[in-house]
Amino acid sequence: MCIRDSPCTTFILILLILFNVSLLAQFTNVPITNTSNIYESETAIAVNPNNENNLIVGWNDFNTNPCKPGFAISTNSGTTWSTGVISPPNQYYGFDPSVAYDLTGKAYYCYVTRNTQAYDYLKYVYLSKTTNQGTSWTHTQVSINPATDKSYMTIDNTGGIYNGRIYIAWKEGWDTNCIKFACSTNGGTTFSNLILKAVPPGNTPMFPMPAVAPNGDVYVVWVGMNSGAFNMLSLIHISEPTRPY
Repeated sequence: MCIRDSPCTTFILILLILFNVSLLAQFTNVPITNTSNIYESETAIAVNPNNENNLIVGWNDFNTNPCKPGFAISTNSGTTWSTGVISPPNQYYGFDPSVAYDLTGKAYYCYVTRNTQAYDYLKYVYLSKTTNQGTSWTHTQVSINPATDKSYMTIDNTGGIYNGRIYIAWKEGWDTNCIKFACSTNGGTTFSNLILKAVPPGNTPMFPMPAVAPNGDVYVVWVGMNSGAFNMLSLIHISEPTRPY
């Protein structure tokens, strides 16, 4: 039996430390970008469900000044990457990345834009899609009203009756304080919008995150800020995601 502070206890602790170090040594850090002097933030990643070697990464890329949606795509399990930025038409900034693949291998990139250099609230949710590993992108404006923030997406890859639906949730409005939700049934070409949840005054909703259940139901969770602190989690369950919005 080992007693606290005995040589036996010290020996066991050393073995545990060496064991954990050996486990960590099995993982290799692969640089995706090489811009150490440039600010990059808010990363996102997705894996192609039909090809585990195919990955996409997104981030806020200030290398272009102003910030653009940066992306990197790998076709060899992350060993090497091709990088670039997305430039939506008539938009100046792009930020708040969220990425996903559908079952056909198309990659999608959701983000928020601002169409002027000035810091105003004319921000919209956009979705870009690539079918050729990022060589070219098509763009769709998702949100109708300005003043949006923190958009996140998910895709129904269950193979069920709702398969291929694209769902995006975001925070909209600086006075109305509501979570909005959009659905596309045609691969992101068009979207329908609705107010998902209006939040009482004094509670600012942020970071809405949608997820698809195996039966195709959709859940959206977000955090509320009250009196300057994030202190309230909320969840809504959408059991008929194909209903007209």
